[in-house]
Amino acid sequence: MKGRIGRTAALPDGRPMILFHAGGHGAGTVGFVFEHRGEAAKMKKGRTALLGGECAGLRNGMVVFEDSFIVPEKKKNGKK
Repeated sequence: MKGRIGRTAALPDGRPMILFHAGGHGAGTVGFVFEHRGEAAKMKKGRTALLGGECAGLRNGMVVFEDSFIVPEKKKNGKK
């Protein structure tokens, strides 16, 4: 899923979470939970990112993806 990062957070167990805010039209928030800090810790609010993960369902009105990962985006010339 590609979106703009609304904010980053840490779960009580320390795992990082990146939140996309869907904005408008009654849409909620999408959360991506990572197992390790790694690249997720470098992501900043407002940045556009392409993220993937296993859908864990709806939690507290938010769609949650577990085992998330950052998908490298290709540059315009086709290279990573």
